Amino acid sequence: MKKTEPFRAPSLAEADETYRAIQKRIAELGDERIATEEAIAKLDDDIRSRPAPGIRAEVAALIGQTVDAELAGRGARRRELRKHSDDIEAA
Repeated sequence: MKKTEPFRAPSLAEADETYRAIQKRIAELGDERIATEEAIAKLDDDIRSRPAPGIRAEVAALIGQTVDAELAGRGARRRELRKHSDDIEAA
């Protein structure tokens, strides 16, 4: 007598290509959000360890001083990363 395998219903991801693609995209977005949150944390650490100058780089140039423009642009970069993270969450 031949043994039969027990019936196993396929998962929705196995049965439906569209659903499988959506699941894959959700996983990719999760990975992207983690990477974005890590970038925000790294930027926050940098902001705490190296405070921004008291004047903008353009103003410093007018009075003959130099300022690292990267330091002044970190706040805008953080806002950009936070918005991206929020957009991923909304997706």
